[in-house]
Amino acid sequence: MATGKETCEQPSKTLIERRFDEFWAAYPKKVGKKAAWAAWNKIKPDAELHNKILTAIGKAKLTDQWQRENGRFIPNPTTWLNQGRWDDEYEDGPMNGINSKHFDGHNQEPATSPLGSEGKRDALAGFKRAEDYYFYSRSIDKEK
Repeated sequence: MATGKETCEQPSKTLIERRFDEFWAAYPKKVGKKAAWAAWNKIKPDAELHNKILTAIGKAKLTDQWQRENGRFIPNPTTWLNQGRWDDEYEDGPMNGINSKHFDGHNQEPATSPLGSEGKRDALAGFKRAEDYYFYSRSIDKEK
């Protein structure tokens, strides 16, 4: 019963295509989709690997590398897949990617000295200020 206008209905997507779509939606850098698809087809992830990949993307998104400079250092998705980066080890926790020497473990504020500004003065005791060098050099010039 063709009416002259036959519709080309696309067959529903395969499981591997649906899994790739989930990967693509989760991955923050949207470049080289065709190459990423080819890499995905080489891997042919089963349900377990697919879940591992999506979990790894979620952890990687929290890292300093992926957040720094608006994601400038996020690997291309093809590279990430070809290198099996879902097996990378990511640190867990809210302090991930924060340099611990500048932060204590309890908050996001820089750790401060318990002595406050007085402690800073004590720490600099014995050092000359820049102004002291200026006056010192002028006094030497006068002696000459």
